Amino acid sequence: MKTISLALALLLAGVASGRAADQPAPIAAPASGWSLQASVDLIGLARRKGANIPIAPGLGTGDFNLGRQAGADARIAVSFRSFGVEGRYLGNFEWQDQLTTGPVTAVLSNPQINFAPRSVTGQYVSDFSSYEINAFWQVIPRIRVFGGYRRFNVAESLAVNIGGIANYTVATQNRLSGLQAGIALRVLDGADLSPAIAGLYGDVTGRIGRYDNADALTTTSTGVAGAVPFIAASDSAHTTAIELDATIGYRFSPNASVYVGYRYLKLEGLALAPENFQSANILTGGAMIARTDATYDGVFTGVRVGW
Repeated sequence: MKTISLALALLLAGVASGRAADQPAPIAAPASGWSLQASVDLIGLARRKGANIPIAPGLGTGDFNLGRQAGADARIAVSFRSFGVEGRYLGNFEWQDQLTTGPVTAVLSNPQINFAPRSVTGQYVSDFSSYEINAFWQVIPRIRVFGGYRRFNVAESLAVNIGGIANYTVATQNRLSGLQAGIALRVLDGADLSPAIAGLYGDVTGRIGRYDNADALTTTSTGVAGAVPFIAASDSAHTTAIELDATIGYRFSPNASVYVGYRYLKLEGLALAPENFQSANILTGGAMIARTDATYDGVFTGVRVGW
């Protein structure tokens, strides 16, 4: 947090010392003062791996490949002069992978499930989406501040099949809701360098929020002798989310631009499936939710238009 705050402070200082009067807005507002903007991004987002939690001998959650998955970032904003409201959806992401090991003689649940030597197949699935609505103020052409309401949904499952005769599945659900604040800085303006590249621009955007997280954990067991078939637990906690974007784009006309960029997103204090693989006692039915952080990052490209 201290590093991020320092970076934003340095960027803000650099922008404030620049030639704000030369900054062209990405979308020109009509003479009435009203404007409407819309953008759609295609983003390849990766769900970064957490700790390598052992599932069975020779198989851990670090072995699963949760590479980049395509999703969407769609926004629409309406503004009057320096003030406006923006809605945003970021989602349609699902990461999944399946691996088989064996023959082995145990699945490392709580307590572990023992059996004659068999193959074990693990499947890991992780879903992510969010939406938000913000009010914003264009303080000067190079600085925009905003704040609003945001919700996240993060759901995961880790399923183990034991030689086709038994199954054990851990599923987690996180529903986050709360307030956020952020700042968008124009850190590069082609007009400052040469009239020939006046349409070139670069932006950095950061946002941070504090959220209430209603999380849940469930386990299901079939074909496992002595195991409780279904276990459920729920709890609530506070979660912090940090999101940073760096974008470089080119404005072809006052009302149209294209861009590419990089995004980093970190959600703290989530109930995730790997870290909860042993959170439930499958013999007694007791369970206590464990929490950890989730990190996502990736590149994106998009187009913005205005009226």
